[in-house]
Amino acid sequence: MTRGRRSVFVELQVHHALVYAFNENAHAHGPYEYFRRILGGSYGPELNSLLERVIVFVEEVFRTPVLLSMLILCLANRKEGSSLPTTLIELYWTAMSGALRTAAGLADAGDIPARLEVMQQVAIANMLAERREFTSDDVVTALGSEAMGVWEKLAAADGSIPLIKTLEQKTTSQPAIYQFRHLSFQEALFSKSLLADEGAAEWTGWKDDAAAAKSLKDPSLRNALRIGGGVLAEEAKIMAAPCCIT
Repeated sequence: MTRGRRSVFVELQVHHALVYAFNENAHAHGPYEYFRRILGGSYGPELNSLLERVIVFVEEVFRTPVLLSMLILCLANRKEGSSLPTTLIELYWTAMSGALRTAAGLADAGDIPARLEVMQQVAIANMLAERREFTSDDVVTALGSEAMGVWEKLAAADGSIPLIKTLEQKTTSQPAIYQFRHLSFQEALFSKSLLADEGAAEWTGWKDDAAAAKSLKDPSLRNALRIGGGVLAEEAKIMAAPCCIT
């Protein structure tokens, strides 16, 4: 309101009694205060984009049991002040890290990055070979003798390996047979390896537009690329070129 040279701004809120009562009973201000606390001064500028990412992400998570289980694992291992994953690749990486940390115990928590890297190398070899099941011989080939020590540390006292299912135990004449407990674990590890900030070698799957188009149409790669999503596209600089659109 302006009168002469004086301007007055008034913010007026009108609440319906029943709506206000429901709002209080539902603790609707809880999410509001949570986002204000974790975002601080950037609350205003970042809120809309953050909520959009979270809503789209949570909608997909709630439709898929394995994703929901991983989100629960992330919540169980979350430290005060740390942010929750808002993309599929973040969800997989955080959940797998939490699973390894739980299996290893707090004393071995510092070994988690090395153990994840070893699992990632096995996942990459499996994806490039287009296989779900793999043997202990395949593990040796993928890792080499030095990294095998880390792989052996993954095994618990009963021989089980976190995130890995043992289909057949090793015998004197036959290698052990494994598979990731969920194929998407293998796909997520592979997808993570393609991110530029991981320092992975350049992947021929997107050396040019034709190769990228072929990769996007490859059924064995479809879910791995979907897990990487926009993060993978941005980091790997895959643009939606006309030749890549069917």
